[in-house]
Amino acid sequence: MQELAERYASLLRLPMSEVGGALETSVATLELLLPRDAKKDPKVRTYLETRLDVSAQQVVDRVAEEHGLRSIKLILSGRTLSAERRLDEQGVKNHSKVMVLRSCFLSFSSGGP
Repeated sequence: MQELAERYASLLRLPMSEVGGALETSVATLELLLPRDAKKDPKVRTYLETRLDVSAQQVVDRVAEEHGLRSIKLILSGRTLSAERRLDEQGVKNHSKVMVLRSCFLSFSSGGP
């Protein structure tokens, strides 16, 4: 991490402490692939800036609120992200493309005829 901070500090002409701090915050910009009917303009990409040390559930809640969606799950590289686990533990990185899918829950009554 130290070497990376030194390299970017010289490239960006910023103090190394600032660059090191930015690297340690684990902030990422994710590209969200929303359901078609949830997009305001299909030609515009949707991004979400988030920390990577938060649970996937926190991101689900935020995406749901910001885009008026209910019952969604997040997919990264064909795998459903576990709601309880942190994003960075599941391989989410800066510039990851995350698919947002609606999940349907069916309820069955146990009553007889």
